[in-house]
Amino acid sequence: MNKRIIYSITILQFIFLAHSCKKEAEEIQGGGGGTTETLSAPTLSIPSNGSQNLWPPITFSWSAVSGATSYEIEAKYYGNTGQLNGLLFSKTSSTNSYSHTQGMHSSFNDETIYWKVRAKNSSGVSDWSAMWSFNLHN
Repeated sequence: MNKRIIYSITILQFIFLAHSCKKEAEEIQGGGGGTTETLSAPTLSIPSNGSQNLWPPITFSWSAVSGATSYEIEAKYYGNTGQLNGLLFSKTSSTNSYSHTQGMHSSFNDETIYWKVRAKNSSGVSDWSAMWSFNLHN
C-alpha cells in the first residue's frame, strides 16, 4: 500500500476520533445540541454567619436558585485531627430551607459548626455556597 494512502487514512481516523471525543464531552456536560442552565450557588441567610448559642432545632435557610429542583446541605465540624472533616449531617431538601431537629450529644456543646449548600437539578450541581459558621451552646 502506498505511504500517502496510509497517512491519509490515519489523519482521517484521527480527525474522526477527535470530533467524536469532543461531541461526547459536550453531551456529558449537557451541551449536546440543547441548552443547559448553569445553576448559580445559593446565598446563605439563616443562621447568620457567626451566630452564637444555637441548639436544635435549628432552621437553615438560603436563597432559592432558578432551575434548582433540590438542595444539598452539609454541616461539618473540626474533628480530632484538627481538620474540617467531622460530618454533622448531609441532607437533601426540596425547598430552600431545612430544619435540623435531631438532638445532639452534649459533647457538641460549644462546638463551632460550618455549613454550606449547593443547588441540584437533572443537569448537575452548582458550586457550593460560601461556608458560614455558628456556635452550638446548650
